[in-house]
Amino acid sequence: MRRAAHGLHHEPFEINMTPMIDCVFQLLIFFMIATQFSQLEVDKTVTLPEASASKADQRSPGTTLVNVRQDGQ
Repeated sequence: MRRAAHGLHHEPFEINMTPMIDCVFQLLIFFMIATQFSQLEVDKTVTLPEASASKADQRSPGTTLVNVRQDGQ
């Protein structure tokens, strides 16, 4: 006895590309904006303050300074 073939005829499988296109556009916009911010940060010049009075280091070269707290650390 022959069985009827139900469900063997499948429609072609299609991938929905809309979510992937949305993600690609969001990444593109993110990197465009991030690049603009990084260019703005590079253009800034910083003037460091100078000390009016400072104390010279009295240690000789090659010495090591070790600080120990009361708890031994």
